[in-house]
Amino acid sequence: MRQQSPKYSVSQVTAKIRVSKRWGGHWLMPLRLLLVLLIWVPLVAWLVAIFALATLADGLPDSPDLATLHPPRPSQVVARDGWRLAGSPSTKPVEVVDLPPEVVAAFIAAEDAEFFEHRAFNLSAILRAALVDLRTGQATQGASTITQQVAKRFLSPEKTLRRKFNELLLARRIEATYRKSEILEVYLNSVFFGQGAVGISQASWTYFDKPASQLEVAEAALLAGVLPAPSLMNPVTDPERARHNRDQVLGKMHRLGLLSDARHAAEIARPIELAGYQNIQPQRMPYAAETGVRALDELVPKPSDADDSAWASGGYRVVVAHQPRAQAHARRSLREALQAHDRRQGYRSALGRVTAPEMVDPLLAAQPPGGDFLLGRVASVNATSAAVMTAGGEQILKLEDARWAAPAELPRHYKRPARLRDLRTILTVDDLIFVRRQQVNADTPPKWLLVQEPEKEGAFIALDSRTGGLIASVGGMDADRSIFQRAEQACRQPGSVFKPIVYAEAINQGLTPATMLSDLPGASPSGRGGAAGEKIWQPTNADRDFRGYILLADALAQSRNIPTVHLMNHLGIGRVIARAKQLGVTSPIEPTVSAALGASCLRPVELAEVYAAFQRRGRTTKTSAVATIYDADGYPVIDRDDFATADWSSAARLARMATPNPSPQYGISAQIAYIVTHMLRRVATAGTAYKLPADWQVGAKTGTTNKYDGWFVGFDGELTAVAWVGSDANTRALGAGEHGATVAMPVFEGFYTHYFTPEPTIWAQDAPARVVWHRIDPKTGLRAHEGEAGVDFPFIEGSAPTEFAPTRGTRQAENIDMLSQEF
Repeated sequence: MRQQSPKYSVSQVTAKIRVSKRWGGHWLMPLRLLLVLLIWVPLVAWLVAIFALATLADGLPDSPDLATLHPPRPSQVVARDGWRLAGSPSTKPVEVVDLPPEVVAAFIAAEDAEFFEHRAFNLSAILRAALVDLRTGQATQGASTITQQVAKRFLSPEKTLRRKFNELLLARRIEATYRKSEILEVYLNSVFFGQGAVGISQASWTYFDKPASQLEVAEAALLAGVLPAPSLMNPVTDPERARHNRDQVLGKMHRLGLLSDARHAAEIARPIELAGYQNIQPQRMPYAAETGVRALDELVPKPSDADDSAWASGGYRVVVAHQPRAQAHARRSLREALQAHDRRQGYRSALGRVTAPEMVDPLLAAQPPGGDFLLGRVASVNATSAAVMTAGGEQILKLEDARWAAPAELPRHYKRPARLRDLRTILTVDDLIFVRRQQVNADTPPKWLLVQEPEKEGAFIALDSRTGGLIASVGGMDADRSIFQRAEQACRQPGSVFKPIVYAEAINQGLTPATMLSDLPGASPSGRGGAAGEKIWQPTNADRDFRGYILLADALAQSRNIPTVHLMNHLGIGRVIARAKQLGVTSPIEPTVSAALGASCLRPVELAEVYAAFQRRGRTTKTSAVATIYDADGYPVIDRDDFATADWSSAARLARMATPNPSPQYGISAQIAYIVTHMLRRVATAGTAYKLPADWQVGAKTGTTNKYDGWFVGFDGELTAVAWVGSDANTRALGAGEHGATVAMPVFEGFYTHYFTPEPTIWAQDAPARVVWHRIDPKTGLRAHEGEAGVDFPFIEGSAPTEFAPTRGTRQAENIDMLSQEF
């Protein structure tokens, strides 16, 4: 029997349908909700993101100009032999196509292995770095791509979320505008590599002294390894860490398949060789380096619209005139002379007292053994020796090597130095002192000497007498102590080295080397034209003695003050000052009689120019510490070299001779210059510089000012040198018995030993027209008879004495007559 369907009312059916729909809605609701979320949430998120990015990116350039990231082209100072003394080489931006592929690969491996795959940033790398940072609790992982690092240059340096969003957005815009090769090129040319090098080209020259196109893979890996911390991890600051980082980069290249196993092992084994950095040696010529920087800013002022100085961004190459070999000799000679003078003044005191030897001794022992001043601690001391903890451990200081170190407060004289008899007089246990290691030869053990830093300062300058070009210029004892260039900038009272200017004017006014001058005591107005109420000045000679009447040439050779003052009064103060200006003196000179004795300050370089003019037959020239300045493109903008410069080729000299030069200027006539030069030769043979070696064919002049300044000038026709020793503030005299010949002449001697010419040509040159030689009797200033004793002097025609001195026989007869009259 068929079962009948239940019967429902309309209301029941409607309710059933509703229930059915409700159940159907229950299963569809999650699907509908998911569909809504999938459609609307991303849409809202994108809208929010677009709004946020638009807000964050406000002010960002649509397409930044990467050309603005090329670094400024710094300037450099180089010596004539090419050694770089200061600055960095000015290099043009390098193109990626000019770099070896392995060099590019090293930077890609080190900084951004997926550079050619990603689109501005590497999301997976960012997530990995974030996870590591979360796990360690420190922000140690970097995930910036090369493009992001380029983008950073256009943004502020603060570390905020907004700046990071801007970096990502700007990196994306850069990638949309520029090719990968262009981005990589800008990166390599603008990244900092430490030691002042910006860009791979500068880094290559700085560290390896060669262009980036010649870099090898290990060198490129070394450069890439410094990028995380260029100032701290470069191979100069921290060689071990730099090598570790280099090996890490080589390892990445190996893992990426860029290096074979054998090549990787070979590159890892290579030592680090920094040929380039060894070529940056400001300590080799510190004063020359400082002079070059100063000269550039003086000679090539920056444009009014420039942000940086010519030195900072002009890309100039300054070639200083200093000759490296001569500069080294000059620096050494000045230091040795200052130290020798300081030893004669005695030992002042220890540097201090050590309170914790166990902490200090390891530091002292770790010092390198070289250098003039090594710290040491006195571990024990007796009368004849002291144990000193210093470089290499405990060393022995012997009394015989410290005899000079008698206490400074003891009376002493240059000719009668005080001597130390007991080391305990000056040293006690735990004193901190300076010592120096002296290795006489390889067959004997080294000595350890007690030393102290000299109190006095000094300066030395040497010129090429023929051209006026600078040969060497040292501005002080130690550039670390003071970089002030005293040889070119310090104005000091020159003392007697000013006298040749007075004597040159005397020859100009008709006097001769044979003119007899009074060396007798007498008063003189102090200057200023004998005005009413003017003080009377009574000059004295350095030896406090008087010699009656002497030859003008002897008054100069023996540096007599009284005859020079008489001469100044006779010539006229104004005439002498005018002559000084004509000879090249630019410093102001007080119009007083004492100016004849060097009372007005001059710079050493001015004196060198004056003495060089004497040797050039009166022609003056201004000395330049700079030979040539080249601009960033290699064109000379300042060129002060002379065709006679010793290190020029014949072709270069001929080209220079063809270049128009300004008309020569003369401070005195050739005849006067010749006579003064030969009178100064007598200073070295029979005057205050007589202790110079007899085979040195030089002219000279010594000078001392108020016991505070010691001077010496020496020349040979090819070289003119000026040495000064003193103190910047005149705080302490040179010492008893010390003067120009004892403190400054040794500087010249030390230098000239290495530089002198055995047979300088100046003394064999023909005399200029209208100059004749005559033999003069030194006692009377009259002509000497044939066969009679006398001294040969040059004269301008018509100025020599015509009267002859009595012969030897005549004098003997006169003496007999005088004796007979007395008895």
